[in-house]
Amino acid sequence: PDRVEPAAGGLSGDPPGDATVLWNGDDATLDDWQKPDGSEPDWVETADYFEVNSNVNGNVQPQESLGDVHLHLEWRAPEDLDGIAN
Repeated sequence: PDRVEPAAGGLSGDPPGDATVLWNGDDATLDDWQKPDGSEPDWVETADYFEVNSNVNGNVQPQESLGDVHLHLEWRAPEDLDGIAN
């Protein structure tokens, strides 16, 4: 594969110029996402994050087919998970 030059700025820098950004971290919208069967995701959209509805299968995928990828993923979990299975 072609070499991807990382963006300047370290951990909080901009993505590489050839990156396909699936979510920018600012405007939480699932407009470009779908369940594997093509239907709308059951996730909850908030102002700045997505929340998986624990009562349903939470699998989602981008509507755009990406093929082979180099994936950079950032996520966080609640601090207090006492009594909650994941």
